[in-house]
Amino acid sequence: MVQPAPDVRPLDVLSIGRRLPSVHEHLVRLARDEDLFYFYQTARAPMAIDLLENQQLLGRLLQSSKVHVNWAMESTHPERAEHGGPIMARFFESAACAGVVVGSKPLNPAFDHLFPYDGFVREIPVAAPEATGEVVRGMPWPTRRGGQNG
Repeated sequence: MVQPAPDVRPLDVLSIGRRLPSVHEHLVRLARDEDLFYFYQTARAPMAIDLLENQQLLGRLLQSSKVHVNWAMESTHPERAEHGGPIMARFFESAACAGVVVGSKPLNPAFDHLFPYDGFVREIPVAAPEATGEVVRGMPWPTRRGGQNG
């Protein structure tokens, strides 16, 4: 079940599904340099052994993560996103878990109607992946070293 997490979120950054290689590289370096727990998918479209268990695990990962990296289809596959791409389930899952979303939002006009919150998606410019650290460092959560980011 996808719902808000308890107060403790052991995963700093979660990236499941579509990703931009340049931003991923920045996140890997940031995780190493800042001692962050960056959990990311390492296979493309793996087949679930048990779909229900897979969705339950995904829900726990989302609940346990402070930051969710979500990319609109326009950012990762612009050729497949005519007139604004679809609003992917990951955005609804992130909202249900009260995670901080970074990445890009779909250009679909319905997105702002469904998620009418200022800053729901903290944009990482596709053309400026070096901004990744700035966006993630600005999160108001403690690192495992005990300090505050930012």
